[in-house]
Amino acid sequence: MHPMAERHFKRLDEEGVREPLGPREDCEYYPCHFEGQDCTWCFCPLYPCLDESLGGWVRTRDGSEVWGCQDCDLVHRPEVAELLLRELLQLGDGSILEGVKVLEEDEEVKRRLLERIKAKRGSRRRP
Repeated sequence: MHPMAERHFKRLDEEGVREPLGPREDCEYYPCHFEGQDCTWCFCPLYPCLDESLGGWVRTRDGSEVWGCQDCDLVHRPEVAELLLRELLQLGDGSILEGVKVLEEDEEVKRRLLERIKAKRGSRRRP
């Protein structure tokens, strides 16, 4: 897990987040995907999801590849942000960070959660 993502998930736990945060219009990056987006998941807890309907491999300047998901807005959709929050709190026994760690350790749990999310909202990529 990237250290910035870990700090973000830890901060959500420390703030006792139990409901999606909604739009953060005071953020210098808002909107990074679309007006009205939910900003709970500034860092995607499913990264890298490896679902080619949501992203793809990007070659870096040094020739290596990283998972790119710049066109994916899935976790910023309000209904998905809420579902993801509920699921992570359950997986992590009340801790978002621990829930994300479960997803990192168990690809099958991550895959099943992603499928439930996609079934709920669809998997279209933004143009």
